[in-house]
Amino acid sequence: YLSNALKTIENGMSVDFVSIDLRSAWETLGEITGETVGEDIIDEAKHLHTNIPILWSDEPVKLAERGRHKSKFFIRVDRDCDTIKNEFVIEQLVTLPDYPDEYAVVTVEMTFADFYEKIGDKEHVRSIVQVK
Repeated sequence: YLSNALKTIENGMSVDFVSIDLRSAWETLGEITGETVGEDIIDEAKHLHTNIPILWSDEPVKLAERGRHKSKFFIRVDRDCDTIKNEFVIEQLVTLPDYPDEYAVVTVEMTFADFYEKIGDKEHVRSIVQVK
């Protein structure tokens, strides 16, 4: 860091840039000598001899049935693909002048099972994003 600070001075750069290199050198030296420590060491010391509970249980966790979770979906498709508009209830239609050969839709909230049943393997789909 010190050689970087010298190069910064030699290049006539602002004192602000020099101070960044000097601060990094100071922090590194402090870590070597033990005068400064990272956040992980502070966190360990703060919780020394402390048991942090992790809510484990012998009871089995009931997982949701796959496909029953609900979400909205952002679907980007080729311009000539009208089946998406016909198959999904659309909350928002998105078109951009810079991308005239495509459009996108945001669906209303629906289950994953319903979504995958409707989307099938549409060849004109460019991308799909789950929306929270």
